[in-house]
Amino acid sequence: MKPFKLKQHLANAHPQLKDKNSSFFEIKLSSLKRMKMDASGTYQQTNISIVKGSYVIALQVAKAKKPYTIGESVLKPCILDSVRLVLGEESSQKMKQISLSNNTIKNRIAEMSEDIKENENVVSKVMSSPLFSLHIDESTDVTNIAQLLAFCCYITD
Repeated sequence: MKPFKLKQHLANAHPQLKDKNSSFFEIKLSSLKRMKMDASGTYQQTNISIVKGSYVIALQVAKAKKPYTIGESVLKPCILDSVRLVLGEESSQKMKQISLSNNTIKNRIAEMSEDIKENENVVSKVMSSPLFSLHIDESTDVTNIAQLLAFCCYITD
């Protein structure tokens, strides 16, 4: 659109925005670029910190060797209640956006384990280390299935 027609459109269609400077519109453009369209056709902004929070909780569930259901049934209600008491209702609403469903936790753990499997860099670091120790333990869980735990310590530059 030509600059004059653009200014005329802005003055006629959006009079509340006609006094804004160009940096306002540049910021608006960058925020629109970060948005995604969902299935209903509306734009939803993806908050990176919410996704990171979901990964952190999934990692803790995996480390504690708890079932995936603990995220949605125990952790999320506890987080929401605590945040509501400490930070208020607005923060609690934001925390509700963290996805802790069974499938989400399972997928996040699987993604993190694939990153470890695909990362040959760790193996090469261990092999190039002057000293390393490997701790291996086998035990059986409550269903009599053997579980193997391997833990490696090594020195890097």
